[in-house]
Amino acid sequence: MAKTTVEISGRAKNAYFESVFEAAGSDADAALATIKKEVRRLGVVKSADPRGRKKAGSTPAAAEPRLQDVPPEEPQPTTPKPCFNPYAIHTINVYKSDGREGLIAALGDVESLDNLKAMVKAQRVPVGEAFDTSDDLVSARAMVADAVAKRVSDRKAAAT
Repeated sequence: MAKTTVEISGRAKNAYFESVFEAAGSDADAALATIKKEVRRLGVVKSADPRGRKKAGSTPAAAEPRLQDVPPEEPQPTTPKPCFNPYAIHTINVYKSDGREGLIAALGDVESLDNLKAMVKAQRVPVGEAFDTSDDLVSARAMVADAVAKRVSDRKAAAT
């Protein structure tokens, strides 16, 4: 089976596209039609820009795409915030290394009460019923710090 694709690069590629545009003249529609015909003939054209390189002064301004001819781009969707990782702050380790105030400062990175509750549930911190009904994020952080301190002291007492 004969090879139907031709890979060209460098000067040969530039010369090829210059010949395509010279054959089409200054009409952009004729240039596109010529390129489509050549693509069918070659099978594959590996090029990022099908218009090729333009010679200075060879294309009049009327052949350039005007702003109103270009379709408006779709608005880019905003990137959603990454999901909250309930294990991002390991409460017991932070308490052991930085103390109660360090844990409260680290819990300052948790921006919502729902995320704090998810972290407490995932790490099984025994906070009590008052935490579930709390609406204040600052007092909830203090409750978590107190519960972690109690858990650490209970572990120390059990170990002795």
